[in-house]
Amino acid sequence: MKLRVSEKNPQIVNKRDHRVEIQLQSKGDQLMDVLVHELGADVVPDHALRVEWVGPKAGKQLRDSARNAVALSIVFIMIYLAFRFDLRFAPGVVLSSVHDALVVLAAFIVTHREITLSTIAVVLTIVGYSMNDTVVVYDRIRENLGKHRGKSFAEVINLSISETLSRTILTSVSTMLSVLAFFIWGTGVIKDFAFGMIVGIVAGTYSSIYVAAPFTEWIDKRLGRPGSAKNVKKRLSAKPA
Repeated sequence: MKLRVSEKNPQIVNKRDHRVEIQLQSKGDQLMDVLVHELGADVVPDHALRVEWVGPKAGKQLRDSARNAVALSIVFIMIYLAFRFDLRFAPGVVLSSVHDALVVLAAFIVTHREITLSTIAVVLTIVGYSMNDTVVVYDRIRENLGKHRGKSFAEVINLSISETLSRTILTSVSTMLSVLAFFIWGTGVIKDFAFGMIVGIVAGTYSSIYVAAPFTEWIDKRLGRPGSAKNVKKRLSAKPA
């Protein structure tokens, strides 16, 4: 903050109490002074048409609201997947969703872009996009578990990913092309939104394959469930007739 240059600034309010009033120049006024100095007083208007300022209290509310929104969405996604598939499938989607959200936020921080309400909208959109992509893979895993009862759970996951890989790539590329147009020719908030979507689509595509599915297989091992029908056959053949 700079001192506002004026004849009555600083102003002595009360000599006995040693009270002095000082007026400081805001960032908007400083910017206007720079514009007047660089472009000339005949080009720059006397006052700015609109000046916005977000204080620390509003910033804290924005941070808390964003955190709560992302957390609630992830919780409801986990509940949905627990009923839709199985409890062991839910942590993989949560991990991939958190991964995608952190990747988008990290991209905004690295590129020095402003984190606003549109950024939170991008994060929530990517969480939904990533969940949809992961659900497609999980749905194929569930189908193949019934079809290929002689394969292990890891083999079923690899087979399911291979079967859905072309669909995943084509969907991501087609979505990327439309978002890329907004990023190239868009401005302001639209450009930042498109940037976050591009990063999120890339992160969501590989997280469904390399994060969610392997973590689900790891959860299956930790729960100690028999992931293969071969093991069942071996146990049955081991019993005396």
